[in-house]
Amino acid sequence: MRPSGLAAGDTVLVLGAGPIGLAAAFWAKRMGAAAVAVQDIADWQRDRALAMGATAFVADPADPVAAAERALGGKADIVFECVGLPGLIAQGVEQVRNRGTILLLGLCTRPDTINIFAMLSKEVRLVTSAFFTRQVDEDALDALSAGAAQPRRLVTDTIGLDATPQTFEALKRRTHQCKVLIAPQAILFDTFASSTAPACAVKPRAKQLETSRMAMPDGIDTVTRYNSTARAFHAVIAILVVVNLTIGLLNDSLEKTINLIPLHKSIGFTVLGLTIVWIAWRFTWKAPEYLPALKRFELLLAKTVHGVFYALLLVIPMTGWIFSSAGRYPLGWFGVPIPKFALTKADPIVGLAKEGHEILGFTMLALVVLHVAAALRHHFVLKDGVLRRMW
Repeated sequence: MRPSGLAAGDTVLVLGAGPIGLAAAFWAKRMGAAAVAVQDIADWQRDRALAMGATAFVADPADPVAAAERALGGKADIVFECVGLPGLIAQGVEQVRNRGTILLLGLCTRPDTINIFAMLSKEVRLVTSAFFTRQVDEDALDALSAGAAQPRRLVTDTIGLDATPQTFEALKRRTHQCKVLIAPQAILFDTFASSTAPACAVKPRAKQLETSRMAMPDGIDTVTRYNSTARAFHAVIAILVVVNLTIGLLNDSLEKTINLIPLHKSIGFTVLGLTIVWIAWRFTWKAPEYLPALKRFELLLAKTVHGVFYALLLVIPMTGWIFSSAGRYPLGWFGVPIPKFALTKADPIVGLAKEGHEILGFTMLALVVLHVAAALRHHFVLKDGVLRRMW
């Protein structure tokens, strides 16, 4: 970045929204650029680019020059070419101001054609940069030590060596992956242990991969993955909800054989208590941010579904508690008495609670199916690491 001569107040255009381009946007903004526009042919990196420090994202393949000028309010002082494809230097010459600078960061391995007259007439300065210096390393360490979280947004997954071939194949296509970290300890441990240690001493590969993930630089994994407490709450409550939904659906057909309602109520009270504790605990701990690769509508949908889940986890048990209070049978939590509300069947709220309990139960069932389907899509189709945030 330094060879560009970037100074505070400059306007910057970054060509390419890959890891190099996004890192360039981060450093340009950190070094004082007044405006940083990231330009790409597609917009799936938009949210990540804005999170990295870009002030605008441009995706207009039909007229990239005009689109970039609209985003910056004119031609850029500095253009960072971060793709490495023929034709982009010429495009950069069009997009930079007179006596501006183009810094080549993308590695183009094919011959390219440049209009020398266009460069001369604008007195464009063309600079290259390929190697790191000690100062660059110190600047990077200073930024991370100061708590800059943006670079961690580049990391979208952490894999073992055994997953490397298929991941590289996926990266040949434009996927939602950005920067993938490799944890070689996972497979190396397995190979060594299987040949030198008894079977009982070998950790399962999944467990070793988890260990290697936690051995990554502090903070990187917490960006994409919930901690063990959050995952435990999620797993326990999810299992209890599925069990209680199943009991609710099967109760009518099984009530003559076995009375599952006491168990249903006990699980409901458990879910209510755990949810209250979970929500209270969330105020003491900041959840990892959503993956920047998510599109805006996906992000809005995810936040909405999560909010509705929390509401249902509270309201469904409460409606059950309310209408059960008007019943003749005592309330209990696995044999421990639970006080009833002072209500009778004649109270309007009891009827509303009973109807609401059933309707909200089916709503919860639909959301669970939607939630599971979305998680499986992210894991098997998009392969973006979303499922591994919570499991």
